[in-house]
Amino acid sequence: MISPSIHDDESVIPYAFDLSISNEQYIYPGSKLSGHVVARLAKDLEIATVCVTLRGTSKVQFSKKKPDLGKDVSNAYSKENFQKYENTIIVIHKEFEVCRPDKKITDTKAGAYSWPFSFTLPKNAPISFAGLKGKIKYSISLSATVPGYQKTPNFTLKKQIKVIPFVDAKTIDFQKEQATLTKLFAAEAAVTGKKKSKETAGKIKLEFVLSKNIYFLKDYINFKIKVHNFTAEKRAAAVHILVRQDTEYIGKIQDGVDKNGLSKFVVYKQLDSKIIAENKDELPNIKGADITFEGMLEFANARPDFKYVKGNIQAKTVVVIEIIPGEGQQFNERVMFEVPITITAVESNATMPSTFKQKTGGCCGKKK
Repeated sequence: MISPSIHDDESVIPYAFDLSISNEQYIYPGSKLSGHVVARLAKDLEIATVCVTLRGTSKVQFSKKKPDLGKDVSNAYSKENFQKYENTIIVIHKEFEVCRPDKKITDTKAGAYSWPFSFTLPKNAPISFAGLKGKIKYSISLSATVPGYQKTPNFTLKKQIKVIPFVDAKTIDFQKEQATLTKLFAAEAAVTGKKKSKETAGKIKLEFVLSKNIYFLKDYINFKIKVHNFTAEKRAAAVHILVRQDTEYIGKIQDGVDKNGLSKFVVYKQLDSKIIAENKDELPNIKGADITFEGMLEFANARPDFKYVKGNIQAKTVVVIEIIPGEGQQFNERVMFEVPITITAVESNATMPSTFKQKTGGCCGKKK
């Protein structure tokens, strides 16, 4: 807010500026950001320029141990033994000059003024993000040059703004069932000399389906599995399911110069993973028959997924389902699926978890 105490007194700055953003709570990629610069002058003053700047940056910064530390690890964690990777991308930098008085006019008269401004964000602009190794930040700043008041001729003001993903919940089918995944996994060496199918001998067949593949920020994972164990000795003992959010940071470090004198860089990708829901359930010890299991998993503290095309930060969510072997056993091949899903920026208003549609067929081969 503008200070109401401005008056024509040499001990008080005789001007004040402020930014008023009309749609501050609803700024999306591709949307228009508009507002006004509000000014109050306690006396006639010469104003050179009043400019508004919209700026967005995506900055990655993390450290990694140097690969050639040798055998001496006494100072392995000192700063000298780490390389700092950085990568800053300017998402947007636009200036809007709201006031530039005619050069013939010496002073701007005392009074209150309101000058409009507007910007349009790129449609592919990433949303605001804050992580351990990187941030995507947007700000709008105001700068004014008032040479008519030499004690304080320059004025600056900066406000952080948040760019959120645009989601029209009415256009999204949150109940669209995902396609069933089916695969034979080599759990043990195929047994010979027995009348077993060459295609399935020594294998475990896993079918997996989710009730949907687009989710709210606070939601439930409904899943069904069907396991058929064709092995002679191995046991499918338990099903382990988790929801994991992966954030990839792309940093770089200077590595000399090329023949043209331009800097060369080494690029390194750092992956941070966070499990937002997890559960493990035992399966019945049945061989040679289908084991059908249906479960539900609730997650919270999720963040929306986003893909920053040609950017330095990416965020995605996957559901991992794995069949765990019996105690002391090990499958020759991990029996698991890793399924990408989408978490939107929409809060769930539903009080009950999503369920599978009432129909015949599907993963478990029985009426739902």
